[in-house]
Amino acid sequence: MLLPFLYGLIACIGSVGGSIIALKGGANESFLKKLTALSGGMLISAAFLRILPESFHLHRTAGALSLLLFFLFLFSLEDFMMIHSCPEYSEHCLSHTMGSLAFLGLSIHSLVDGIAVGSTFRFSPSLGLTASFAVIFHKLGDGLALSSLLLIAGETRKKTILSSIAIAIATLLGAVLSYSLIGSSPPPILLSSLLGISGASFIYVSTSDLLPELHRERELSHLIFLLLGFLFILFLSTVFPSD
Repeated sequence: MLLPFLYGLIACIGSVGGSIIALKGGANESFLKKLTALSGGMLISAAFLRILPESFHLHRTAGALSLLLFFLFLFSLEDFMMIHSCPEYSEHCLSHTMGSLAFLGLSIHSLVDGIAVGSTFRFSPSLGLTASFAVIFHKLGDGLALSSLLLIAGETRKKTILSSIAIAIATLLGAVLSYSLIGSSPPPILLSSLLGISGASFIYVSTSDLLPELHRERELSHLIFLLLGFLFILFLSTVFPSD
C-alpha cells in the first residue's frame, strides 16, 4: 500500500504544483511544449513496452477488449465533455468551456491515472514504478493546463486552486482504492483488464492530445524530448525488469 500511496501522492502534488505555477504567471511556451513531448513519449512507451505486454500475457482477450473499449470510452468522454481537448498549454484553448461536465470529465480522467498507478503496482513494483513516472510528468502538465483554462474562463484564483486540488486528489484516490480493492491475488482476467484500461488511457492521451500539437511547429527539440521520454522508460524497463 505504501508505494501506490507515495507515488499517487507525488502525482497529486505535481498536478497541484503545475496549477500553482499557472497561477503565478505560468511557464513559457517552449518549456511547456518540451514537457508535452517528454510526457507524451513516456506515456506511449510505458503503454507499449510494459503495460500492454503484461496485460496480454495475463489474458490476451480481456486485455485487448478492455484496451479497445476504454479507448472508445475516452473518445466519447472527451467528445461530449470537452475534456483534455488541448495539450499541456492553453493558447489554442480559448473556445473550450469549463462547466460541471468538464469538471466531471477531468475528475474521471484523473481517477483513471490513479487506477493506472494502483493496478500496475498490484502487478509488480517495477511496472508500477514505470507507470508512476509517466503519470507524474503528465500530471504536472495537466495542472498547468487546467488552471490556465479556469483562469481564461474567468474563475477566481481561489476557485481555480480548489478545483485543481479536487481533481488532483482523484489521482491519489484512484491509486489507493484500486490497489486495495484488487486484492493480493486478483484473477488474471481482472488484472489484465485493468492493465488494458491503463494502457488505453496512456495511448489515448499521448496520441490524441499531446503529440499532435507538436506538429504545429517543426522543432528538433520536440523530437529530442519525445525520444528522451522513450529512452527513460526503456531505461526503467532495463534496470527494473518485470518481477
